[in-house]
Amino acid sequence: MQENETVMRLAKPKKKGLLTLVFSRLLLMALLIAAQVMLYVVFFAWLQQYLPHYAALQIVFTLLMMLYLFNSRMDYAAKLTWLAVIAVAPFLGTILLAYTQTNIGHRATRKRTAELIAQTKDAVPQDAAVLERLKGDPYGTDDLHHYLNRSGDFPIFDRTELFAPTVHAQAEGYVMPFGDCPLDEDKAGEAVYMDMLNRATNYVYIMTPYLILDGELNAALKFAAQRGVDVKLILPGIPDKKLAYALAKSHYAELTDAGVKIYEYAPGFVHAKVFVSDGCRAVVGTINLDYRSLYHHFECATYLYRVPCIADIARDFNDTLMECRAVTPESIKKEKPGYRIAGSLLKIIAPLM
Repeated sequence: MQENETVMRLAKPKKKGLLTLVFSRLLLMALLIAAQVMLYVVFFAWLQQYLPHYAALQIVFTLLMMLYLFNSRMDYAAKLTWLAVIAVAPFLGTILLAYTQTNIGHRATRKRTAELIAQTKDAVPQDAAVLERLKGDPYGTDDLHHYLNRSGDFPIFDRTELFAPTVHAQAEGYVMPFGDCPLDEDKAGEAVYMDMLNRATNYVYIMTPYLILDGELNAALKFAAQRGVDVKLILPGIPDKKLAYALAKSHYAELTDAGVKIYEYAPGFVHAKVFVSDGCRAVVGTINLDYRSLYHHFECATYLYRVPCIADIARDFNDTLMECRAVTPESIKKEKPGYRIAGSLLKIIAPLM
């Protein structure tokens, strides 16, 4: 596997406009922190006589916020990020946290989405005979169906039909389209990915454009590799977002030390979102391995089990692998200092990106 010397771009890189910067999370955080710094500067003389009282109030307030965060249902990586933000800017950091937690502007959407899910819960009936055939399945496909249908109507189908201008065929196996909604408590996409990692016995091959992991998914990837499963990831060799690329690289050393094999697609960018495992399970859809996809976006995918096209998905992965460069301990040590520094710093606020 060798890196291509020339790269063909199909389109010029998209220029980031002023509106993208104005409405970015990073700018909002920077402005809030800057505002608190300005308050210190402007009111320093006035606060000087009250400084001991203010310092005591800030310590008590920060401790109360820490207590709140540790007892919240938030993901632990997100808790650490908010602890860092509140430690730097206690009062304005709390305002930002309250803004994100109260879902201002999203309450009507949340309510309407819940109504639509309830109204369509049984819109596509599940064939009981299909579930009966899956009962006791060694890969837990029936259990996965039960979990996903807690938050929607996602029947599983067998013997699906293919219609094309010159083809009408019926495929063996099982197909289950599903969605992931950020407005409920379930993280369906992450749960399906972790289920595949935890049940795999031979291999798990993954293609993803981004790699910004929380603790649970990071642990699942490492555990699968450590118990002998062949875990391979293909990521872009040329990024579309350099900050996200730096964050992905910040995971390389820990994952490769655990036995996960990581490759970068030398010709350019990879936008596929694919999991394929043990020659019999696959997920193809829109779900990236990052916080936005797993926690903040509406996503959809299709779970495939024992269908013939899984062999084609695995073959495509292996064909793509031939155009990739392997990430090694040596390549990690030789990584550009800019990526290393940016990745280390951005990990603090990764759940907000």
